[in-house]
Amino acid sequence: MNGKQKPKTINIGYLNEWAVTNGKDEVNAVSLGFEKVLGRGDVTKAITVKAKAFTASAKEKIEGAGGKALMV
Repeated sequence: MNGKQKPKTINIGYLNEWAVTNGKDEVNAVSLGFEKVLGRGDVTKAITVKAKAFTASAKEKIEGAGGKALMV
């Protein structure tokens, strides 16, 4: 092994669900323990998502719903 760790990831659908459930318009994935946001799932409201990295599909879904994908 090369000692390189894979980043902790989460799908955008889970972050959207968290935002809706908690009545939030902003989600900091890093604060929740994740580094990279993946594109599986739906974005049903405009949310600002902060993370160290995004897949192209995650960014597209966030911005397509009127939100922002911010690198931190």
